[in-house]
Amino acid sequence: MFGGRTPPMTAAGLTRIDRATLWVDLSAVRINYRLMRRRVPRATFGAVVKADAYGLGLAAVAATLVDEGCRQFWVNTADEADTVLDVAAGRGTTATVFTLQGLQGRAPAARPGVVPVLAALEEVDRAAAAAASADRRVAVAIQLDTGLGRIGLTETEMTTLAADPTRLAGLAVVVWMSQTVNYHRPTDPVNACQRARLEAWTRGLPAAPLSLLTSAGCEVLPPEAQLDAVRVGSALYGVRTTEEARVALAPVVRVAAPILRLSDHSAGATIGYGGVTRLARASRIATIGAGYGDGLAPSLGDGGRAVIAGCEVPLVGGLSMSLVMADVSALPAAAVRPGMVAHLIGGPLSINRVAEQIGWTPNALLLHLGKGARRCHTDRAAPPVIDDDRVANR
Repeated sequence: MFGGRTPPMTAAGLTRIDRATLWVDLSAVRINYRLMRRRVPRATFGAVVKADAYGLGLAAVAATLVDEGCRQFWVNTADEADTVLDVAAGRGTTATVFTLQGLQGRAPAARPGVVPVLAALEEVDRAAAAAASADRRVAVAIQLDTGLGRIGLTETEMTTLAADPTRLAGLAVVVWMSQTVNYHRPTDPVNACQRARLEAWTRGLPAAPLSLLTSAGCEVLPPEAQLDAVRVGSALYGVRTTEEARVALAPVVRVAAPILRLSDHSAGATIGYGGVTRLARASRIATIGAGYGDGLAPSLGDGGRAVIAGCEVPLVGGLSMSLVMADVSALPAAAVRPGMVAHLIGGPLSINRVAEQIGWTPNALLLHLGKGARRCHTDRAAPPVIDDDRVANR
C-alpha cells in the first residue's frame, strides 16, 4: 500500500521537501492511545477510525493501534471494516469492527468480525431475515436516537421492539449505543438525560454493553460514568474536543511546504488575486508551495499564520490552488531563503488553533488536509513512509 520517495529528514525533523506534505506521527497516535486507555480502566475501548482514520490513513493508523493491543474499531463502511480486519490478520490477530452506516439496504456482511450498527427498525428486521435465511446468528449493534435526532431507533421504535422482542430472533446484540448531543460538554445535564434514556429504553431487551461516550466524555468523566464501552476517535489524533479536557494529548499532525520565492515590494503595493492585500509598508514576501489543492482552507490565506525560521509570520495575499504568501519582513534577510520549509500546522500552530482561526472544527480540517496534501507517516521505530496510492487515486 505504501511506497514512493521519502522526503529528506534528520532526527531533528524536516530539512527539505518539494511539495506540501501532511506528516502523521504514528508515535503520537500510540501515545494518545495509551493516555486515553488509562482514562478508561473498566469499559471496553473502541478506536474510531472512520473516514480513513479522519483523513490520516486507515491502514497505517489501524496497524499502530492493533500493535498497541486495540481489538475493537468503529468505521463507516464495510470496505473500511475489511481494511481493518486485513491489517489485524496481517499482524496475526483478529478484531471486531463496527460499521456505523448500517446496512444501507443490503444484507449484513458475512465476514466474521464485521458488526453492522443498525439504525432503524427496518434494519433490525432486515438483519433478522438474513439471519433466518442463512440459518446463523448475526452479531449486530443497535443505535438509539436519544436526542441527537439524526440516526438511530426512536423511542417509538424501541417501544415497538420491546413489545415484540422476537423481532431480534437470530440476532446477537453485542452493543446498544447512542451519541451525546453536547459531546463537547461532558458534564452537561442533557447528556445525563440521554444516558437515562439509553438505560431505560433497553431495559427488558437482551442484555448487552451500553455505549454512549466518545473522546471528550472519556477525558472528563470518571470510570463509573463511562458505561460498558466507549468510542474514542478525535483524541487519538491529537484533537482537543472539550475545554474541560484533562489529558495532555500529543500532537499528531504537521503540515509543511517549501518556500519557492522571495520578493520585495514597496509600501502601497497590492498582492494576490484582485489585489486582496495592500501592503502598509515596504515588505518582503515569501511565496510558499501550498494551497487549497493541498487541503488548506481558503480563509488561511488572509489572517492565518506560518512558522518560518522558528518565528510566526502572517499569511497574506489570499490562497490559490497551489500557493500562499507569508510576510517575512520582520525576519533577518539572511534567515529566509528559497528551499526552506514553512510550517503551516505544527508546533505553536496546533490543529485546534488553526481550526479555530478559520471557524472550522479540527476534525473537518484533518479530513480536508488528508484529501489534499501528500501524506507521510512517521514513527520513531521506523523510517518515514509516503502514502502515494491515495494521492495517485484522488
